[in-house]
Amino acid sequence: MLDIKFILENKEQVESKLFSMGEKIDFAQIENLSKNRKNLIQRIEEINSIRKNTSKEIGDSKGKPSESLIKQMKSFGLELSKKSEKLKDIENNLNNILLSIPNLPLDSTLVGENDKSNKIIDIFNEKKNERFISASLGFRRKI
Repeated sequence: MLDIKFILENKEQVESKLFSMGEKIDFAQIENLSKNRKNLIQRIEEINSIRKNTSKEIGDSKGKPSESLIKQMKSFGLELSKKSEKLKDIENNLNNILLSIPNLPLDSTLVGENDKSNKIIDIFNEKKNERFISASLGFRRKI
């Protein structure tokens, strides 16, 4: 799987190599999902930080927390669970897109429209029309 950072930093290279393979990807969708993912992660971290600080304040006060503070903590908990679910969905979508992108060919890979335009570099086993049969004793016999 290609790294999302590599894809976004090298759009033209990725696009040209995939085009040579007959593939195409939607960079806008990948960028959008990545941006949404980053924003959600930041917001989740903010909520966790606020909850941690508020919990510490409640513990330090050694008294019963106010109703407004309890409601605020509950609302942060609900928001956190919603944001976490949304983040999970975005990450699943992004991973599905990234998994569907094939690995890029090497620069030394020749590009051709079909297999007729491929350059023959080496021929292996030219005698492929000869057929052999295995005998029960382990030797091969030409048919």
